[in-house]
Amino acid sequence: MRTLTRVRLAMETILGIHLNIPEPFARRILEAIRKTQIVYPRNYTYTPHMTLYLCRFSARRFPVLIHSLEALQLKPVRITPIGVRAHRHKNHAFLSLDLVRTSTILQLHAQILRIANPMRGNLLRSRDKSRLAQNIFSAKERRLLSQYGYHRVAGAYRPHITLGEIAWKQGHSRVTQLTKTLRTLNGIKITLSHLVIGMYRYDQATETYTEPSVERLLRLT
Repeated sequence: MRTLTRVRLAMETILGIHLNIPEPFARRILEAIRKTQIVYPRNYTYTPHMTLYLCRFSARRFPVLIHSLEALQLKPVRITPIGVRAHRHKNHAFLSLDLVRTSTILQLHAQILRIANPMRGNLLRSRDKSRLAQNIFSAKERRLLSQYGYHRVAGAYRPHITLGEIAWKQGHSRVTQLTKTLRTLNGIKITLSHLVIGMYRYDQATETYTEPSVERLLRLT
């Protein structure tokens, strides 16, 4: 008789640093998402935001990170939406509201990297380790992963607001719907002044994130 052994995959802690989108713009984005019935690719409560950095991170270093970020005395930044875009991953389309890549946003992104990345150590997300083993990443993406623990940073950083995901075959029609609904935001300058630093738990078995176990809000002035 064969005995089946069930392997329990560990939960890992993920650092997410982002700027929340203020009202009434956040409400308009959420209404557009509901109307087009796309799904945000996480299992926690979604608030429209622009991500600045994402990586695996030790929860023990979180207090030191907060202290270091507070000492920077960061200033608010202005974003400008420029349109909806779909990018394909396997059979899914990830939809985003792209933003103008300004020097102010890039400077803030660089400041965050300089503080947070050295505290990361050499930690990598399990999903990125798996992708490395499958040789999915380009040479440039592998270098960024090695240096920063994430491949969409530094020169590859493109500011955007993630809207959700949908089956690829429905991607074009949903982009059309979202573009029509959100076109009134294009060209509008929106000031972001709420920096959120959160520690999320990632379940390797279900490939989902939990609500943040620790979260700190910094008001930029």
